Amino acid sequence: MAYSLPGIRLPTVPSSSLCNSSRSTTSNGGRKPTTNLSLHSFPRKMFAGKSSYESDFSSLTVAASDKVLVPGSKADGSSSSISSLEIPETTSQVNQKDLAMEDNTVVDDKEDYDPSKFLSDGDESGSLNASIPLQVKDTGERIASKQRSIPPPGSGQKIYEIDPLLKNHREHLDYRYTHYKQIRASIDKHEGGLDAFSRGYEKFGFIPRWERRRRVGEFSIKVLRGGGDIDARVPNSDSAAEFAESIRAIHEEVRRHLVDVYAGRFGHIAYELDIPGSHSKVVNVKLLTQFYGDIPSHLILFDYFSATGVTYREWAPGAKSAALIGDFNNWNPNADVMTQNEFGIWEIFLPNNADDSPPIPHKSRVKIRMDTPTGTKDSIPAWIKFSVQAPGEIPYNGIYYDPPQEERYTFEHPQPKKPKSLRIYEAHVGMSSTEPKINTYAEFRDDVLPRIKKLGYNAVQLMAVQEHSYYASFGYHVTNFFAPSSRCGNPDDLKSMIDKAHELGLLVLMDIVHSHSSNNVLDGLNMFDGTDSHYFHSGSRGYHWMWDSHLFNYGNWEVLRFLLSNARWWLDEYKFDGFRFDGVTSMMYTHHGLQVAFTGNYSEYFGLATDVDAVVYLMLVNDLAHGLFPEAVTVGEDVSGMPTFCVPVQDGGIGFDYRLHMAIADKWIEILKCLLDGTHELIVSDFAMCYRKRDEDWKMGDIVHTLTNRRWNEKCVAYAESHDQALVGDKTIAFWLMDKDMYDFMALDRPSTLLVDRGIALHKMIRLITMGLGGEGYLNFMGNEFGHPEWIDFPRGQQHLPNGRIIPGNNNSFDKCRRRFDLGDAEYLRYHGLQEFDQAMQQLEEKYAFMTSKHQYISRKDEGDRVITFERGDLVFVFNFHWNSSYSDYRIGCLKPGKYKVVLDSDRKQFGGFHRINPDAEYFTSDGFYDNRPSSFLVYAPCRTAVVYALVKD
Repeated sequence: MAYSLPGIRLPTVPSSSLCNSSRSTTSNGGRKPTTNLSLHSFPRKMFAGKSSYESDFSSLTVAASDKVLVPGSKADGSSSSISSLEIPETTSQVNQKDLAMEDNTVVDDKEDYDPSKFLSDGDESGSLNASIPLQVKDTGERIASKQRSIPPPGSGQKIYEIDPLLKNHREHLDYRYTHYKQIRASIDKHEGGLDAFSRGYEKFGFIPRWERRRRVGEFSIKVLRGGGDIDARVPNSDSAAEFAESIRAIHEEVRRHLVDVYAGRFGHIAYELDIPGSHSKVVNVKLLTQFYGDIPSHLILFDYFSATGVTYREWAPGAKSAALIGDFNNWNPNADVMTQNEFGIWEIFLPNNADDSPPIPHKSRVKIRMDTPTGTKDSIPAWIKFSVQAPGEIPYNGIYYDPPQEERYTFEHPQPKKPKSLRIYEAHVGMSSTEPKINTYAEFRDDVLPRIKKLGYNAVQLMAVQEHSYYASFGYHVTNFFAPSSRCGNPDDLKSMIDKAHELGLLVLMDIVHSHSSNNVLDGLNMFDGTDSHYFHSGSRGYHWMWDSHLFNYGNWEVLRFLLSNARWWLDEYKFDGFRFDGVTSMMYTHHGLQVAFTGNYSEYFGLATDVDAVVYLMLVNDLAHGLFPEAVTVGEDVSGMPTFCVPVQDGGIGFDYRLHMAIADKWIEILKCLLDGTHELIVSDFAMCYRKRDEDWKMGDIVHTLTNRRWNEKCVAYAESHDQALVGDKTIAFWLMDKDMYDFMALDRPSTLLVDRGIALHKMIRLITMGLGGEGYLNFMGNEFGHPEWIDFPRGQQHLPNGRIIPGNNNSFDKCRRRFDLGDAEYLRYHGLQEFDQAMQQLEEKYAFMTSKHQYISRKDEGDRVITFERGDLVFVFNFHWNSSYSDYRIGCLKPGKYKVVLDSDRKQFGGFHRINPDAEYFTSDGFYDNRPSSFLVYAPCRTAVVYALVKD
């Protein structure tokens, strides 16, 4: 039962401990947020007439140059970090206003205003006995069972208890942690804490200026006895009003009256408010009532903020002049000239138009024109939230994205809790279609997310989210860090997709790129203000020669603000559940891991080659993610094996939850790919002539060592292959195993080949042993679960290099830039068996949670039999890698006595096997030590099979 109030529109209501939002989806697929004032239960608080709101933007402090000021030190050169960070004592006040509860108060900063900040225990005016705060159930809010706060730095000394070998490098580690604490202290002193500092998107870019307003309306409610509906009409008024009736009358009298009429046929009464003006934020609502017979008459008073204009700010210390240009001013560089302060920040305020419409229309193209040391330059604003490449054009355009409230997507589903074991499905939205095209967020939401859920994964990791001008970069050459890729849809489409994933219980991790930035001058940050030292290190230190990209200067104050705010933006605005940080090895070392072989010697990690500024940034961003978003997951892509990588920051570590176990994929490719050392057999195909390791040369001990070679008590995400192995120029595991036979011999109604039989068997074994021994999490790139054929080749044209060399293209074809999910779904193809096995693997982990079990014991690595056996949790895994030897009555050691049963068999007919093991057989243990285990049982172990046995519990 609801009172519908036509003519009043309520925009997205900010969340707080006392105020949550309820959203609904219309039947036609559109998404319009609604807000309910529930009268079922109310806290005994009121909206005070004299409460005030303290602006979080009390100061804005930036460095006046691209250099970081270090007292008593030399200018930034080859040193990897700074010993301290000097912040100018002079601060610039950014429109700080006292927002007392009065009419027409102005605040010039965009924020979700929190109604709880207007609450007090009583009405200071004395005119009201009680009030009803805005009651909205926000099902899209993050689970609020944990406090959202960033803990202060700890002692940083626990790492020496965890790993005593680190004591030999105490000087470096203590210096690192001291530097981290100095940065935290400076942020607390000059920016109001890491929470406020990481909301740079409320200071930079396009920010609405808000004016406080109050509106009053009177309406009556007529009970329609036939249908049980409530009809309301609201004449709007701008005049102030005095109210004498108690708010409690609504809760008591109206509800009692309607309960009597409708005999309790409804659960509660709700008022739906709709406030005119698409750029408004309600912060206070009061309802009062009086009765005329049986018909209640109500007054409504609500305070709200309305946008009166837009402020645009940009940090560009190298620019000599700046002007905002775009469709809104006909690209006239003389129309909206910006002013610069002493910190290199350019600013302009654009008031609303005469008709009170926004000065910049929604979806307008915008750029900033600057006179720089290298000439006049039109750039996309660095903090832009959306950018688009127009058809037929090469450069991108910044888009002012501020849709009316009815077009904005509001989240409806809670974010899932962090799972104990992480099973990640790595995906690229654009290439996720079975058709040769760029897929959309909506199509991924409707077609791919249900598939991921059905396969048994509990997280999806999205690549190429941040806008990147060059599609073939796989999303790793980012040009616009705050903008989602426009190829797949608009920001609200992405939000809808993420919300659907949450509805399915899937975490959504973002593959975030903070390790480098695109070399693109037209669309990205490179030479933004005409200098190469703006966001990046200058000269060779700021250039990654292998990636042809630029490297951030993590010792710069404004770079820290930009990157930390970027991470916060995706977590806050889009409800991502965490990140996979790309290229972390490149960040942590000044040599970027290039042409360096890490041996595990600790001196490789703690020395002059370590970029301490970058490591401290990683500590800060993990502080931010885990403090403000307690359920967030962070995964770091590090190949070096940096100690303390997954140790909490308070204990002296870098703070990641997981490390990507990259060595595993490298090992499988090393075993499978072309190696010329005399112990390999020649393989000739239509594609290449190469050498492959013979099966008899596979070393069981080497495989086990690689899978288990990880630091104690630091969690790893294991994977047999990711997107790297699927790119053109490389091959997937399935393609290495079966090569051209995948084209002609994958149909079940046709004879197989020895190569296909071998490939299908080993494909399953490789993936299962990787999941079984490789870490506490597991990752699979989309399509590889069923052995997707061929490689990924993004559409590209022919390139003419400056040296005259020509790189051939593929005629801009999308044929190999898609995922043929139909192959895995086709029950008449052998791909289907591989997909079924991958699904069974995920279900096995879901049921037995073996990846996170503390119990792990490897009982056999038999080089002669080619057998590997191990225990994980209550499961016993048996792998027979022998190419032709099957073993009957093969004794397997185990810890726990009792009866065992088969819970997963790679040789089942359903999985493309030969069904050589009885699925109903029971295995009873006998006492006596075998392979250093107190019990054992006998099994049949066919060649090239993996079988998992579980202890049957009574």
